Amino acid sequence: MNEAEARSILSRELKAFTSRSYAQLAALIGHPHVKNLVSESGVNYQIEFSVFWDSKAEENLRIMGSIDDGG
Repeated sequence: MNEAEARSILSRELKAFTSRSYAQLAALIGHPHVKNLVSESGVNYQIEFSVFWDSKAEENLRIMGSIDDGG
């Protein structure tokens, strides 16, 4: 996996994912969001974002993202 490419893609996708409202993100708690895409270099990537309460319910959210090329 090209780590620089993967980090760039993950960063771009995270920015788009977090543009959602607090209510929209909170509704995704317990429901991971998975997206498959093909990079400009032709590599197939799978991206997953999970949303959690940071410490207490109904307060701050934490978002965890990962990217994998299946290798």
